[in-house]
Order: sequence, then structure tokens, then C-alpha cells
Amino acid sequence: MPLRIRVRSRGSGPTRRPPPGERPGSFIVDPGRATPPLPVYVLRSVLESMHRYARSGGEFEVGGFLLGGYHYHEGHSYLDITAEVPCLKARSARTHLTFSNEAQREFHRVAQERHPDKRVLGWYHTHPGYGVFLSDYDLFVQRSFFAEEHLVAVVIDPLEPPSQRTGVFVWHRGDVSHGYHLIVYDQEVP
Repeated sequence: MPLRIRVRSRGSGPTRRPPPGERPGSFIVDPGRATPPLPVYVLRSVLESMHRYARSGGEFEVGGFLLGGYHYHEGHSYLDITAEVPCLKARSARTHLTFSNEAQREFHRVAQERHPDKRVLGWYHTHPGYGVFLSDYDLFVQRSFFAEEHLVAVVIDPLEPPSQRTGVFVWHRGDVSHGYHLIVYDQEVP
């Protein structure tokens, strides 16, 4: 069955909002090592959920979709990943993952029910034991179905050490960048 992912963004561009770490009640847990052309922040609990799901796949690739906000502050855009939806109905194997039409319908249903105020920011998947990179097929998916400037790909290798386990790939100068680290943040509990 052919791959037919339809990504629909809510809103036309970024909204004005200070980034995590500059907002009251938020603080940076891990600033990453190098800032990507489009900084990508992720709420710590969301990243932990992604890592749990990544480990659950064992030797098989698993993945899902990233949700949150596309914002700007002081002339710079950034992404704020505040939710993820695992794609439980995707077809997986050791070296590939397919988001079937049924899996996409399920994602859209869950996103509408649980996260109606959030926009799609991209997708994530695992490469268990293969490292953090985008394969030729992953690049095809990113370029064909996640081609807007604010749509990213996150790759997780659950078998790598924590500092090398996760990478984010953003659009830069019309193409997909090399992998960067996510900027992890948390929120104070009142």
C-alpha cells in the first residue's frame, strides 16, 4: 500500500511567545550541545514518553507524531514539542516503519480528541541499534510529506548511550539538516 501521509498545520506561521526557560515557571534541563537553525524545545515528560515507547519496540522500528507550538520571540522562530502521539497501528519491521492509512486516521482522531489546540510539528521513529541518522527513505518521507519549514524529524536509537540516543533534523536552507540535540525543559509544579 502506498504511503499517503497528510500533514495539515494549524495556523499559517509562528505565534509570538517567549521560549521555555524565559517563560515563568519553566526551566532548561538540558540545553543540548549545538543550537539548530530552528531551535527545538521538548518538554521532559514528552521526551521520556518517546524513549519509553522507543524501548518497547525492541528490535523493531516504532514511531509517532510530534505536536506543540510553532512560535517566535525577538525575531527568532522555534518549536515547542509539548505532546507526542505514538502510532500504535503503524506497520513496523527491523529497518523501516510504515504509517498506513489506518494509522494516520487513528493519529488524527487522537490528536483532535486529546490535543485540539496543538499543531503537528513533525514525526519521530527509532533506529534500534543502527544509530541516529535519516536513511534515504526517511529523507524521502521528510521531503515529501513534512516539507514545511517548521516540520521536523526526530530519530531515537534506544540502544545508544543517553547523550547520543536522540537527534532532531530540521529544515535549513531548503534541505534537511544533519542531526542536532533537542533542548529539554521542564515546568515547575505549583
